[in-house]
Amino acid sequence: MSDWQPMKNLAYISLSEAAKLTGKNKGTISKAIKDSRLSYVEKTSAGYKIDKAELFRVFPKVFENPTETPQNVRLATHEKTHKYIELNADIKILEADKTRLSEKIGELEETLKRERQQADHWQQQATNLLTDQREQEAAPVQNSGLLGGLRNILWGSGSK
Repeated sequence: MSDWQPMKNLAYISLSEAAKLTGKNKGTISKAIKDSRLSYVEKTSAGYKIDKAELFRVFPKVFENPTETPQNVRLATHEKTHKYIELNADIKILEADKTRLSEKIGELEETLKRERQQADHWQQQATNLLTDQREQEAAPVQNSGLLGGLRNILWGSGSK
């Protein structure tokens, strides 16, 4: 004698459970069984044992969350794909803007560097001019040589 027994299928459900899963009333499920549109595993005193796969072949599953229906999942996937494409386009635009702004920052830094160099140059020029003028004012006038003689004639000698 063999010890083999069919494996108990946990996918079997009652008529009431079938009605809940499909959103149909028990009478509709029962009529489908009687019309042989829906097969059952066995009929006991407790009622019918129905295979879930067979149930969902005849009656589509009712999703608890309306957004989980196959149509809505496809729609959501399409929307996500469309959004993904839009976001990728936005990313490319932002990357181009970033590159352009980085280049502009580089140009402005170069301009600032040149302006600082020019300011330093003119500051040095001004310092040189002021230093030269002070040295010229402080230097004694020499009255020797041809120019000195002309000065003496024109303005008189400084030693009268």
